[in-house]
Amino acid sequence: MVVDDYGSSPASKASTRRRSSGVVTFVAGQTAANIDISAKLGAALPRYMAFVIVLTMLLLLIVFRSILVPIKAAVAILLSIGGALGIVVAIFQWGWLDRLGYSAPGYIVTIVPALVLAVTFGLSMDYEVFLLTRIRERWLEHGDNERAVAEGLVRSARIITSAAAVMVAVFAIFATLSMVEMKQMGIGLAVATELAALNAEVARRAEQVRDIATVTTAVARGDLTRKVTVDVQGEMLQLKQTVNTMVDQLSAFADEVTRVARQVGAEGILGGQARVKGVEGIWRDLAENVNLMASNLTFQVRNIAQVATAVAGGDLSKKITIEAQGEVAALAD
Repeated sequence: MVVDDYGSSPASKASTRRRSSGVVTFVAGQTAANIDISAKLGAALPRYMAFVIVLTMLLLLIVFRSILVPIKAAVAILLSIGGALGIVVAIFQWGWLDRLGYSAPGYIVTIVPALVLAVTFGLSMDYEVFLLTRIRERWLEHGDNERAVAEGLVRSARIITSAAAVMVAVFAIFATLSMVEMKQMGIGLAVATELAALNAEVARRAEQVRDIATVTTAVARGDLTRKVTVDVQGEMLQLKQTVNTMVDQLSAFADEVTRVARQVGAEGILGGQARVKGVEGIWRDLAENVNLMASNLTFQVRNIAQVATAVAGGDLSKKITIEAQGEVAALAD
């Protein structure tokens, strides 16, 4: 039996070979120990991943009493981790940065995937719980599911992105160290954290666009009661203000036209005019046309009424003098 100082440790017995003579040879040393550790960790990694994922989903299920929320969170985090580990493999195993002067070691330290998985799941669950808590707070306030999701995402995504940026800066420091393990762990955690925060940011942008699309769709269907309520900045803020201004103007225009039509057609009150402030273009032309129609109708009806009143009083000297067309012209003749 051939052994060295490491031979007494079971973890160092990386490989054995039984010869025909019946002698068992043990290969020991640091390399053999690393092979043993890698084999053990590789075998335990699937169970470790399953434990972390199931425990996380169970906690979210208990807290938020939803099945879809834990599943969505786990899938999103696993995608972030997969992307991060892909970057680590590309840099340190495939040598994508070799042309830039970095010499790839050609392997991934076995403990790195497990650490990236654990730390990323922990940070991402913090972000997920914070996000879902804000959504639930908004839902408890007004009970509107779509509005609660939009407001919760918009109001919490920037905080999540800022917190992730801090963590990315911290993890990036690890990548500057000389040890391969620290480099791989730093890049893996930085990429995974950034991808997790990017998911929240993309969802925030999507909710902003969705809220604006919901309002414009409502306007197209004749519903002028809805407005863009999400918190936005920059060009999205300008778009929000434009859409809300359009809704206000259309609502005011509809109210004024309805008022004039009701007064003339139902209440018999003549002389009404639609007064809509701030309208431009076709909307101003339409308001002016409505007012012109109301004015013409008022003058025509009043002139006919004056002549009819005079005739009823025995005065046959008056005639209808207004200019009219169609049935009103026939009535005047």
